[in-house]
Amino acid sequence: MAETKVKPTLLHGFLSFSLHYAKYLPKTNPIFGIFEKETTDPYVVVIVGDNKLLKSDIREKTRHPTWEQDFNAVPICSAEVNIVIQVVDKDVKTGDCLGSLNVPCRTLAQNKVVEGLHELAAPRSSREKTPVISFRLEYHPVDERHQSLEVDDVYFPVRKACNLSLFTGDGDVKSGKKKRCLYDIYHHIVTAKKFIYISSRLDPKFKLKYSQSEGLELGRLLIRKARAGVNVLLLLSDVDLDLNTIIVQDDSAISSNDIKKYFSGVRFAVI
Repeated sequence: MAETKVKPTLLHGFLSFSLHYAKYLPKTNPIFGIFEKETTDPYVVVIVGDNKLLKSDIREKTRHPTWEQDFNAVPICSAEVNIVIQVVDKDVKTGDCLGSLNVPCRTLAQNKVVEGLHELAAPRSSREKTPVISFRLEYHPVDERHQSLEVDDVYFPVRKACNLSLFTGDGDVKSGKKKRCLYDIYHHIVTAKKFIYISSRLDPKFKLKYSQSEGLELGRLLIRKARAGVNVLLLLSDVDLDLNTIIVQDDSAISSNDIKKYFSGVRFAVI
């Protein structure tokens, strides 16, 4: 009787993988049939189809490695029968697979979580203990994420009851009216009570109000707000391009390093 072929299951969303430890990993195969390694340098890969989705750190010279390593919000969109968790030796000459485990995609899609201690399929002698691996694999369907609109591990988390104004030049995109854009930015920074998030490059010496004799320098204003207890966060690009220079005093670009030096010693984050 022919075996029933298992149909692939579509996983569309995000994976979270917590890798804990493995035990009783086998010795690696002899190199050129001569040298057998008494220990191993293992790492773990998570394979989806033909793609290696995740790779853990390497643990040196141990058959009982501990990782305690987390991977969060890893995108996945693939129809497969199994997700393969594989323990591999780093030795480039042999590249030995020390053990593998097939996690059925159908089970993961239905239960959302596969966790605990699992046996690894691996070649071993009758005297050796069965290798095992401990982990937690969690699946978050894309529909579930769309309901919350939240993304894990971000610098700027989702906020509620906030207003958004879009400007082009000196005009308000929504109303089409002429507004003093820089004055509005100045006003919102001055009146902020909880947080100020800026995600573009800026010149700390720039004065936001049109009448520069009236306004404070932007850098001094942010320092003042931070000292008043407001959470100030500047997210800077690592690429020094003119496109990333949004608020500047003149035509010269301000580098990320210059901005970090300006705010050194101030109790808020420049990233």
